Amino acid sequence: MGHSLNDLLDIIRKVTGKELVIKYSEQRKYDVHEIYLDINKAKDELDWLPRVSLEDGINYAWNFIKSISNK
Repeated sequence: MGHSLNDLLDIIRKVTGKELVIKYSEQRKYDVHEIYLDINKAKDELDWLPRVSLEDGINYAWNFIKSISNK
């Protein structure tokens, strides 16, 4: 399952509770329209699979950032 940039922004909003100010611009001729990443090589060669979802990973990262910013 893939995630769009807008999906990622929605997850960040949900996890942080912050409203993000997004500025959309016209697409430039050199912008990549779509990209798909595949973890099969990591799975096959390293016997690796993600243990957390994207949302959980962002949540863990956000909690870590908050913990070190309070020191």
